Order: sequence, then C-alpha cells, then structure tokens
Amino acid sequence: MFNSKNGNSILESEKALLETLKDYKWLLSSDAYSYLEALIGLEISAYDPSIQDQEREVLKRLDLYKKVCIYNICMRTKRLLNDNSNGIILSTVENFNNPIEFNIYGNVNGTSFPVFAFDIEKENPKYIGDSDVYLSRINDELRKKEMDRLAKEAVLEEQKPNPHAIHDGITRKEEENAAYWEATHRVKLAKIKEDFNKLAKFYGLDKNAEEVLAAKNYLGNLILSDMHLKESDFSPMQCKGMKRTLVKRYPGISIRANIDNI
Repeated sequence: MFNSKNGNSILESEKALLETLKDYKWLLSSDAYSYLEALIGLEISAYDPSIQDQEREVLKRLDLYKKVCIYNICMRTKRLLNDNSNGIILSTVENFNNPIEFNIYGNVNGTSFPVFAFDIEKENPKYIGDSDVYLSRINDELRKKEMDRLAKEAVLEEQKPNPHAIHDGITRKEEENAAYWEATHRVKLAKIKEDFNKLAKFYGLDKNAEEVLAAKNYLGNLILSDMHLKESDFSPMQCKGMKRTLVKRYPGISIRANIDNI
C-alpha cells in the first residue's frame, strides 16, 4: 500500500517533496539528486527517455521516487495542456484520496473526449502506474480489412448449428438451453452486422467531428512530444476492431497510446 505524509492523499506538495529529497542527499549520487529535483520542479517529464532503465530500476526502490513521479506526471501534464490548450476547453477529474483517479478531458462544440488518464498503482510500492493518451485517425485500409473480417465472421456465425437442438428424447433443461443458445446466437449475429453496416456507411466526418478529431490529436501529440516519444517508440499491445493500443514500458511505469481508427 502506498503511504503518504499528506494525510490520506497520495499527492505530496512540491515543498514537502523537496524537503524529503534533502533527507536522501547522502544516499543519492549528484546526478540522481539533480534528476529528482528536476522532476519535482517540472523541468522534465517522468517519461523522458534521457534517463536509462538501469537508473530507473535503482530509483524505484525508493518510496520518494514514486511520490515524485506521481506529482510530476499529474502536475506537468495539467500545466502543459492548460498552457497550450489552443482554445480547447479542458476539465480535470482528480482525486488523490480513495478512490484515486486522474483524468483530463477536452471539449469542442459541446463534444467531450478523453485526453489523458493516469492509473496510479495503489498497492505495489515499486510500481508507479500507467498513463493513457488518446488519438484518432481516419484509416481507410484498416476499415476495409475490418469489414472483410466482419463479413466472414457473419457467414461463420450464420452457419453454426444449435448444439442443443435435439428432437428425440429432449428434456426440459435441454429445451431451455436450446432457446438460450438461439437467443445468444441472434444477438451476436446482429451485433456483427451492426458493426459491419456502421463501417460500410462511413462517408467522411462532418465539420464538428473533424474539429474534435483535430483537437484530440493535437493534445495527444502535444503530450507525446513533451515526453520525447513518437509512435515508432511504442510496441503493439492490443488490437480490437478499429481500435489499436500501443505501449511504451519503463521500469515501474508505462504509457499507452490508444488509437481510435475511424
């Protein structure tokens, strides 16, 4: 369990972190001390790749490092977005007591969308947490592949026989199982066809949707740029339909790029 001097809050103040850092001066190298001091001062991002993974492995043994990274990620990201909002309305949902959450949303013309989330690890003192950034793009090639996949899946689903459809000596329980299977089968098939039709009927974005997409990508790329990361630095994590999740892992911390393809 992560403990804090700041009551039940996991977020320490800048002043408290700097005071605690002084207590570690005898233990840390001058480079490590300066690095933690820079993180507290929000001079660099905790995700900045300039520090080696071996150094992160050493630092994450210290309770202070987790506290510093939580402060850095939350405060630096919020400052970055507020200072560079480019007219986009931003709102932050943050709670550093139980339940813990930190999410930033954007809003364009009344349409809200996720910008950043930080899932802070509460139990493991050696793991800091996982951040999420959100991007969107029009992807004609992936849409065609997904339509082909859904078309094949629909044919296979339609051809499935009801395994409970026995006509001789059928019991009451088997009749109920047959009806349940049929109902579940129809719902699944309808969902496949609904997903296919949604992709097939895409003819482009209206003006509002284009503005939302542009704002979402602007803010998402702003965060990645601040972390000195680009898409090629990430590895595939999950592919589901038109959604792709990429991940960049560091010792004790990770960043996920959630790409919503249209």
